[in-house]
Amino acid sequence: MVAAALLTSTPLAAQTVDPKATASAIASQLQGQVTGNVTSQSAPNAVPGYGGADLPQGQYLSNPNSLAGDGAVAAVTSQPYAIVTNPNRPTVDTSTLGLSSAKQVESSPTSYTGIAGSSQGNCQPIPASSGTASTYYDSCQIGTAEADSNFTCTIGWANQFTSAYQYTCHTSEWDIYNPNNNLTFFWGDVSDCGSFATQSSCTQVSQTKKTPQTTWPPGAGIAVIFTETDTTYNCSAQTNFGTSASSSYCINHSSLCFVPPPQDQAPGVPGSTYVGPIQTYQGSTVDDSDCQTKVKALPTGETCLQPTQVCVDASPTTRTINGVAVTHDCWQWQATYQCSTLSSANDCATLSAKSNCSFDHEVCLDSPQVGACQVKSEVYKCTTPAATQNSQAYSCSGDVYCIDGSCTQLPTSPAPDLANALVAMNAMKDANQQFDANKLTIFDGDSTGCHKPLFGLVNCCAGKVSGLLTGAAAASAAIGLASGNPAMLLGLVTQFLPLFMCSGEEMQLDVKDRMGLCHYVGEYCSEKALFVCTTERKSYCCYQSKLARVIQEQGRAQLGLDFGSPQSPTCTGFTVDQFSKLDLSKMDFAEVFADFTSAVSLPASLQTSAQIQQKVQAYYQTHGQGS
Repeated sequence: MVAAALLTSTPLAAQTVDPKATASAIASQLQGQVTGNVTSQSAPNAVPGYGGADLPQGQYLSNPNSLAGDGAVAAVTSQPYAIVTNPNRPTVDTSTLGLSSAKQVESSPTSYTGIAGSSQGNCQPIPASSGTASTYYDSCQIGTAEADSNFTCTIGWANQFTSAYQYTCHTSEWDIYNPNNNLTFFWGDVSDCGSFATQSSCTQVSQTKKTPQTTWPPGAGIAVIFTETDTTYNCSAQTNFGTSASSSYCINHSSLCFVPPPQDQAPGVPGSTYVGPIQTYQGSTVDDSDCQTKVKALPTGETCLQPTQVCVDASPTTRTINGVAVTHDCWQWQATYQCSTLSSANDCATLSAKSNCSFDHEVCLDSPQVGACQVKSEVYKCTTPAATQNSQAYSCSGDVYCIDGSCTQLPTSPAPDLANALVAMNAMKDANQQFDANKLTIFDGDSTGCHKPLFGLVNCCAGKVSGLLTGAAAASAAIGLASGNPAMLLGLVTQFLPLFMCSGEEMQLDVKDRMGLCHYVGEYCSEKALFVCTTERKSYCCYQSKLARVIQEQGRAQLGLDFGSPQSPTCTGFTVDQFSKLDLSKMDFAEVFADFTSAVSLPASLQTSAQIQQKVQAYYQTHGQGS
């Protein structure tokens, strides 16, 4: 309180400074500077009230003695001088001069400054520049978790063979041929085959009849036909049931036996002979012992699907096994088993404990569902917290209110439905910009989605769970989406998405959802391993602006329309007829209204005035106490 301090001080002391000397010193000091300023070519524009370089006051610089005389002459005609020297002027008590008003200002400076930030006087609150709470859906899973594994094994043939003892015996037969009547008569035979044919332990496996040989004894007029037959037997025991060599033949299967005359060709048999042990092929069966051994070694509770088989050994098809030719189209296969272990799982503890989330509905992820649901998704409705505001902003009488660069003078008391008016104006603006002339639709959207493996750490569907994008981050994201430059979005994507190798589409969805552009449609099982669902896909409809998304959500409710199914989202815009039937006055635009008012700013002149008043207020608060 500098002024008050001066007023309450002792009477002024006599003047002891020579005014002429002081004026001369100051003039000399500033002469060069002043002369340079007023004589420059830019002086008419740079110096306020410029009247030229040759001013009449310049005479006092060279003749300071004339200053006192001219001052005395001017005092006679000076009204302020007359008031000060008038002996009848009112007297003022300097101990109380101005202090009552000053103390009132000191006690409540905001009542008199009227700046933004004041809740007093004629100032009205400016709508909050921060965003309101936004709704999103998050999910967790309860049910059966599957841990998969696989292994390979080989499948072949088990060729069946039996051991046998092989013997060969012989039979010789003589027949008489009469050319006169062209008839042949059996004469006699000899054999070393013994009882092979009647033995149960022996089996005939082959028989070879040699080419008959004919001789014509001299003077007989008839012919003798000799035929030899060789027979082979396989016996289970090494016992020769045949006879030894013999040169006698028995006539007509009788006991009358004798050696034939030499001219009838040497008869007889060499005796049945032992050929040796042999292997006899009995057939083949499938040999899957390798696979069965590995299946039995699986952990308890692990089950497998039927294996897939691939032939890995097919040529040649005929091979000699144990001296026997064996044929198979394929000799060996490789079998691949897919197995899994099922266990109970529940990852809903974290989500259900969040205070900003509440259970909304559940979805069975079985595809198709048979009996009781094996894996269900618990869907929670959550809200993102509204951004905090450091101080309440106010609009005072005569202030300027700006939105998106367009400013207008506010009345003393802003209309209570200002929010609805702002939304209506922006809705018409967006409708005009987002009208598709080819499809004749308004507020078209795009269907997109993301995947989330169940009961694991990977989640490419973070979205609003990671928090909303506001302020400069939201502006940067909007530019990146509009320009199609994915590099501008990398710094805004939820950090762990690139680590999980999420797709570019999923990272764009993450940014759009955090900007409030996307509507959650639902989720479904997109991948099933063996027995249960292992991966879900969340579907969204994303729009060009948050306002378009809000109008789509509330407009479809008015028209009785939905967004389709999670497998086939319907994100198309409104037809002109449908849009004309919407009642915007019944929609809640609190979420988007905050975005419009976030552009509020003070013009430079008003901002400067506010800063000056703030400094005055700060001075009172800092120096006012005890003055």
